[in-house]
Amino acid sequence: MAKLTRGLHDIIERDSELYNVSNDITPVTAGSTLTNKENAAIYSNEGATAIVAFILPTAVAGYKFRFIVSDADGIRVTAAAGDTIRDGATVSAVAGKIESTAIGSAIELISINATEWFVTSKVGTWAVT
Repeated sequence: MAKLTRGLHDIIERDSELYNVSNDITPVTAGSTLTNKENAAIYSNEGATAIVAFILPTAVAGYKFRFIVSDADGIRVTAAAGDTIRDGATVSAVAGKIESTAIGSAIELISINATEWFVTSKVGTWAVT
C-alpha cells in the first residue's frame, strides 16, 4: 500500500485503486450509499430536514467511517446485506442499523472482517436494531 500526501489530504493506493483519506467533515442532507473509496470519511447531517440514512459498503477488515449528529433529524447507518453492527454486547440484525437523533452524538464504525462493523468510539445515545 502506497501513501501520498497532498496538502491536508492523504491519498492511499490499495489494490491498484486510489482512495482519498481526509479529516474533512462532509455534511450530507439526503441518504447516501457509501463505497469503499470513501473509507475513513467523516459525515454530519448539518442542514438536514429529515433523517439522513447511510448504507455502509460491504465490510472489509480495516474500513472506518465516522458520523456526527449536528441536526435533530438524526443519522441512520445501515449495514450492507450480510453484515452486522456491534455496539458492545448488542448486535444488530443482518443488514441492521444504528441511529441517533441527539445533537452532539458521534460514532465511529470499523469493520473487523468481511461481515462485522464494530462501534469503536461513541458519544451520545445510539440505538441498534
